[in-house]
Amino acid sequence: MSTTLRTVAKTGHEMRRDEECDMYTGDIVIHIDEDLDDDRIHDLERHIGEERGIYSACMHEKTRHLMVVDFDATEVRPSRIVQSVRGLGLHAEMIGL
Repeated sequence: MSTTLRTVAKTGHEMRRDEECDMYTGDIVIHIDEDLDDDRIHDLERHIGEERGIYSACMHEKTRHLMVVDFDATEVRPSRIVQSVRGLGLHAEMIGL
């Protein structure tokens, strides 16, 4: 079974529609000002990734200030994700808008 995706909107983050299950996904990049150690990064990824409507949250080893978050765009607004990061005491902003 193959899944066909097509772009339905692009406003700083990309939304895709999965034709087979009528699900909209989005992704954003969040810049985090603080220098985080490995444990704090993993805790942040886990905390954000466990929120309702979030599929994944990850930071690359070489770009430790940038977190990519994939989410269900029908349930989650990008601003809520940024607020969740800020709620952990971090200075964060969405980039690419």
